[in-house]
Amino acid sequence: MMARRFAERNVPLDAMITSPANRTRTTAHAFAQVMGNIPVEQVRDLYGADVNTLMSVLNALPDKLGSVMLVGHNPGVSELAEHLAAGGPGHFPPCTTACILLHVEHWADVRAGSGTLAWWDSPKGH
Repeated sequence: MMARRFAERNVPLDAMITSPANRTRTTAHAFAQVMGNIPVEQVRDLYGADVNTLMSVLNALPDKLGSVMLVGHNPGVSELAEHLAAGGPGHFPPCTTACILLHVEHWADVRAGSGTLAWWDSPKGH
């Protein structure tokens, strides 16, 4: 359901990065399939990652990727959204999606406050 709702927004994605945990991998692959087989990469550091680790992962992304979906774990993912775009929804319920527009040229330039929350959606709506 959430994958279909996300796909209906026509958000272009170049890749998905996911924690190697079974639930996140399953979720990422379900989203990728609904969206037209977007490449999915497992990143071990995403498992239980805090904001600093998540920022390091984002900063290390290759610039050839214009947009990515990160599939990870709370509380880190919720805290990352707040860190990047203050004024977000706070704690994300499971399977919440959010679109944060980053106002930078390079992934290495992503910092606190460098984004704007365009929208968010949860299984129960928002």
